[in-house]
Amino acid sequence: MDTWMNVLISLGSALLGALFSWLILEPYRLPNWIDLYSRSNLRGRWCCAWQSDIKNSGHWTYDTVTLRNRLGKLRIEVLESSDNYNWAATLRFEKPYFRGFWDSRRPSAIARGTMMVKLSAQGEFLAGHWIGPTNDPRLMTGRMIIASTRSKIEQLKLDFAKYI
Repeated sequence: MDTWMNVLISLGSALLGALFSWLILEPYRLPNWIDLYSRSNLRGRWCCAWQSDIKNSGHWTYDTVTLRNRLGKLRIEVLESSDNYNWAATLRFEKPYFRGFWDSRRPSAIARGTMMVKLSAQGEFLAGHWIGPTNDPRLMTGRMIIASTRSKIEQLKLDFAKYI
């Protein structure tokens, strides 16, 4: 019995020490965690539209994505894609911006890039830019919008620059 108690006390002390060291090293992130967690509207199924500069044709790809926020990060995962792109992103919240990385979720794929989107003042949508590799040695960039409905995305596309 004493051995188990010692193990539990040691584990509890280690966890408490890790928490305190995190608070000392990164205390500025705590308000962002709390703010992001309180935004219950940034969860569930949303619509996403993104555009790349490589086609330069005005073509937008539409995805249905799921949003989850946890531990100060927003996780975006594709549920349904109109162009068979399967990706996920993990973004850190630094009010009013989310920035982080996206990765291809296809087996053996090495595509990875960065993403930065701005949360609208009312928390109704995200708009911003992404950057990533192509099949040749250059990078491509593009615009993206994430909103609760496709009709909202269509409105935002008309004057994209105004929102970022």
